[in-house]
Amino acid sequence: MLVEVAHEEKWRGLVQNAPQVVDAGPLKIEIKRDPLAMTVRRADGTPVQELQFEGADGAFSFRMDTPVFGLGENGSRFDRRGWLGVVRSAAARHV
Repeated sequence: MLVEVAHEEKWRGLVQNAPQVVDAGPLKIEIKRDPLAMTVRRADGTPVQELQFEGADGAFSFRMDTPVFGLGENGSRFDRRGWLGVVRSAAARHV
């Protein structure tokens, strides 16, 4: 069953040379340009998550202090820390 979820756009625009900070409720999201990266922080400044895009191929990395479970259907079944693989959209198989 699909359920509509209310959402509100918080930011849209070009990433400037200087980092930009967007308020998202109790969190702040810092957006950097080169390399494109986003850091989500709590009100006290501690990081919740960091996401960094690397190159034109869409590769990205993120910080995790705990095991990463269930990213894709290939490889080992559970803990995927240190695993490098190609993640493809299942929808692309039907094109």
